[in-house]
Amino acid sequence: MSRTLGASILLACLALAGCGGGRAAGADPAPAATVTVTASPAVTEPPKASVPPTKPKLTKAERLLDQTRKNNKDLSNGAQTFILADGGGASGAIKAEIKPCQASPSSYYTARHGCFIAVYVAFSSGVDNLPINAADFYILGPENRRYNQGVGDAGLVPMEVERLYFSNLNKGEVLDGFLSFDAPAHGRLVYDPAYATSQIFWSY
Repeated sequence: MSRTLGASILLACLALAGCGGGRAAGADPAPAATVTVTASPAVTEPPKASVPPTKPKLTKAERLLDQTRKNNKDLSNGAQTFILADGGGASGAIKAEIKPCQASPSSYYTARHGCFIAVYVAFSSGVDNLPINAADFYILGPENRRYNQGVGDAGLVPMEVERLYFSNLNKGEVLDGFLSFDAPAHGRLVYDPAYATSQIFWSY
């Protein structure tokens, strides 16, 4: 073999990636190397701790008024309580005394709903121009039926006794008077003035 022919064969072998180490024709290709990809987890911020809303601190007077509102739902006969005006302030005080049932105080009248009931109320004003109105009172009987004052008076309140009418009280002034109802023997007297923040109930 000449030197020129040997050099040509050597170059051909190098081009084919080596004569002896090359793959035979038709052989399966070598498997690709396995590549493992690791995904880094996304970094999430820890949830922020929920901060409960802070309740405003109540003053001593506000706490007293809150308790009064609760107590006003079921006062005993004759009890005294606050009158609560718009804005939560105490405008004054009120006391109510419900007299026992009188089925027939006079031979000229008969109670349509069971009894004639007299109510004595007394006010003490803590502000100027506190409106007092007899129409703000009524009785709730069984099944929440309402009985307005002044119905079936029947002479229950004597003429010489002061009845409760509309009035505006100044600070420090006191007013008292009587109301009358034709209503059941047992129920609740309700005071519900338009300016107040809650109703007042006396059970009898």
